[in-house]
Amino acid sequence: MIDIKDLLAKYKNKMGADFQNKEKIAQVLSEIVGVLINKEEVEIKNKVLVLKIKTIYKNTALVKKEKILNKLKEEFGDGAPIDIL
Repeated sequence: MIDIKDLLAKYKNKMGADFQNKEKIAQVLSEIVGVLINKEEVEIKNKVLVLKIKTIYKNTALVKKEKILNKLKEEFGDGAPIDIL
């Protein structure tokens, strides 16, 4: 039988990694787009990076999409997002 603490530890580790990934992704986006982007404005769904930012900044990110995806590939390897919405 699995203890609750073991189950919670598993999810805690996963949530911690996700939090750190969002922080790093927001940092990369901020560097490339030139605007401060918070980790709360970044979401990852099925390896697709979903941006919850102003349209003007999102358009800038989409223009620089290839550069952003390449930088994220360098940082995360196969775990990197494959597209941006």
